[in-house]
Amino acid sequence: MKNNHVFSKLYYHVIWKTKNMEPYIKFELKNELYNYISKIIINKGWHLLAIGGVEDHIHILVQMEPNSTVSDLVCKIKSNSSKFIRENFLSNFSWQQGYGVFTVDRHSLQKMKKYILNQEEHHKS
Repeated sequence: MKNNHVFSKLYYHVIWKTKNMEPYIKFELKNELYNYISKIIINKGWHLLAIGGVEDHIHILVQMEPNSTVSDLVCKIKSNSSKFIRENFLSNFSWQQGYGVFTVDRHSLQKMKKYILNQEEHHKS
């Protein structure tokens, strides 16, 4: 039930890895995966602010409503995206169990977006 008398801006930086940190998320898969995850987030009524990563892990920055939970977000994305990848790209794909999550204050959003969108450059050094 949506409460029209609640104002919230809840931002989360969420990270998870491929199983055994296998370098599965290659260039040809990356755009398809990011688009698929974007659609999941939009369909749940959440707001994707940034998505990025490298071959063995992914970062997302989202704004969520107070009636949603991070565990619901991650469960939906990981279960649906792993099925999508297995059916369309890699039959043996899976995500590692667990995830990391950090809250982000609104004053740090631009810095966090830049960090997430520049993951490939960040991991070169």
